[in-house]
Amino acid sequence: PQTGLRPGENVILSRPEAKAVATAVKKLHSNPSLRKNIESGAVRLSEQFQWTQISERLERFFEEVLSQHKD
Repeated sequence: PQTGLRPGENVILSRPEAKAVATAVKKLHSNPSLRKNIESGAVRLSEQFQWTQISERLERFFEEVLSQHKD
């Protein structure tokens, strides 16, 4: 199951502007519990991008496609 990006849980988002990025970095720096939460969430999120996970999803996808188009 894909979880996606969840602000405050596995990512912190900001506008692509220096001031906004600086504000986000300061927020992370000043809030250890938020930092730890994002760290552990990001590790969980990264697991779905491992090749074993990707290959399993692709295999299921192609099995489904093939089963729907049998002659």
